Amino acid sequence: MLIDSQIFKVSTRDVGAVSISGLHEDSGSDKVYCQNLVLAAGPFTSHIFRCCYRKTKTVDLENNIQHALWHEVPQVSMPNGDDVGVLLPDVARTSNSLEDKVTAVAQPTRLAVRVAAVTKARGEGHLSRTDALNPQMTDPVPLRQLERLAMKIVDGGGLKAHDTRFNTQGFSFISTSRGGLPVIDKVPASKLGIEDTGEKAADSRPDGLWVCFGFGMYGTALAPGAARALVRRMLGKPSGIVDAHFSA
Repeated sequence: MLIDSQIFKVSTRDVGAVSISGLHEDSGSDKVYCQNLVLAAGPFTSHIFRCCYRKTKTVDLENNIQHALWHEVPQVSMPNGDDVGVLLPDVARTSNSLEDKVTAVAQPTRLAVRVAAVTKARGEGHLSRTDALNPQMTDPVPLRQLERLAMKIVDGGGLKAHDTRFNTQGFSFISTSRGGLPVIDKVPASKLGIEDTGEKAADSRPDGLWVCFGFGMYGTALAPGAARALVRRMLGKPSGIVDAHFSA
């Protein structure tokens, strides 16, 4: 489902309802009324924000986009049990396209070890709907370097680095913000191009538009804690984190 490009205003709130529609024009749409809207779409968050608030020019969500790569090496047999992962802090130090840290996760149910890394190159920009539906990676070098690293790290049962008939690989987009920290914050209503009604200052109310993104490779692991901190702030309670460190 997609958020339509218009945010409907109700009363004096900066968020009143959102229009939800499918990918196809004839799929129709539904309006969902709400007091809070959270944009938490990873590296696509900044693009969705700009689509929703086209008049906003004072808010620039920093979005350092990287590629998270993975290469899977098959194993003939593995002991039963849960997935087990290790962090290899400097195994990619000689690579000119990958960050130093590499992870390797043994997956018994798949009879494979998945090796993952992040590209050094960071692109400041906005990922569109096309990037989500048809993601592209124009530079093949990082994946090739990760493939060679994976074959060195993991015994592939005699497979050679150039023999990928039984190996699988891929990538996804990730993003970070200032200093690698994520953003967990309410966007001030005064910066959204919303007219001042003279009532209680919109910026002092807990309801409104929130953004939660920029976790890099740790989005899934940190999601429960981020959600808890966000809900606490919505309820006007201490979040449990230093809010200023994660401002929009």
